[in-house]
Amino acid sequence: MITISVCENRKIDCDARQRKELKVFDDAWCAKPGKSSLFDWRHNEVLSRNYVGVVQVPGLTVEILPKIDRNRTDSAGGKILAQHNLLYMLSYTGNIPFEERELAGLKLEKMPLLEVLIRLFSNRLLEELRRGVDHAYVNREENLPRIKGKILMNRHLLVNAAHRERFYVGFDEFLDDTPLNRILKATSRRLISVSSNADTQRLLMETTAIFDEVGDIFPDTHHFDKVHLHRNNERFQALLDFSRIVWQGQSPNPSAGDSRTFSLLFPMEQLFELFIARYIRRHAEEFGFDRRDVHIQSESCTKYLLRDETSNTLKFKLLPDLLVAKGKTAPQLILDTKWKCLKSDDEDKKNGVPQADMYQMYAYANRFNCTDNVLLYPDVTGVIPKTYLLEDDLSSKRIRVAVIHLNHDLLTSTGRIDFKADLYRIVTIKEAAQ
Repeated sequence: MITISVCENRKIDCDARQRKELKVFDDAWCAKPGKSSLFDWRHNEVLSRNYVGVVQVPGLTVEILPKIDRNRTDSAGGKILAQHNLLYMLSYTGNIPFEERELAGLKLEKMPLLEVLIRLFSNRLLEELRRGVDHAYVNREENLPRIKGKILMNRHLLVNAAHRERFYVGFDEFLDDTPLNRILKATSRRLISVSSNADTQRLLMETTAIFDEVGDIFPDTHHFDKVHLHRNNERFQALLDFSRIVWQGQSPNPSAGDSRTFSLLFPMEQLFELFIARYIRRHAEEFGFDRRDVHIQSESCTKYLLRDETSNTLKFKLLPDLLVAKGKTAPQLILDTKWKCLKSDDEDKKNGVPQADMYQMYAYANRFNCTDNVLLYPDVTGVIPKTYLLEDDLSSKRIRVAVIHLNHDLLTSTGRIDFKADLYRIVTIKEAAQ
């Protein structure tokens, strides 16, 4: 198995057979509702696009990493840094079964990205199972030589007309054969076939042994819909979410060929958005905010852009990535992230900020009546942050274009840049531009 590591929007150097395998995978991916092509196909080449993660096809594994430093993104050191920072961002999303503290104990530079993700899943799953396996009362029906539960009379008369010594009964039994456990068992078995690390495989086999009495399934959407999390099993939430991502990339009717393909993919735009929003919420007090006032995707602070004249219904919901507001007062900050590569001031005085991004922030500023509105992009050398005042607006509403440095280790914040301090500087600027 050959492993190729590339950053976003880069050419994947592979031969004709490997390109064909990637094309088959991409066509299957595009056939799913709401999915667009993972790769850019042009001039007999294949380029990665805006997803990060891992794609595995027969004979080839492709790691796609975030492009955090265009000056050294293709170097060995740049790729290790990109992998570290990708894992760090994922640790904040909530649907990956690990937290930032768990990353420090792994020797990440010695493991491919796929193996790291599988190892983190297996470690967390085994830890939770040792705390206790999910159980639930499961309704069962059996034909027994004794009465257990209640006799299901219609079925009993039909089945036991000639067997008066038996009883067809229905009863509830406290079992570990639950929808949640079936999904976790299936995910463990799937990852055993994908992992090439003996220690990781051993951990996963230990989890499947614990699930010995649990039924086998090939998870699909309806299996996840049957899972009901409650106070006793909500600790499995991140493991369930990770399992959903695993099975999103699988065919609903697996064949021998399908078992050799695998993917764990994350849209980088959404990942960056969620990482920044949840980082600010987690460290809200250090940024001078009350955590209860930090709203992701404008939770409980919904506004609409327009009202339909005929039906009088609201249209075009406005959903800033992050909004800081106390109660129903005007927000003190609106922040929207954009995973786009700006141009330096020498290349473009407006840094190539799309007009659509500015129009969006203009709508946020006016509808939410917010004076401080921030468009946040990843840092590019030569970009000087800008502040714009809304024309003819007496309240001095402003839109700031800011950049955040990602070309250093976010976990340790070693070197000249501290990520938390950098973000603090961005979200706490109070002075209006002159």
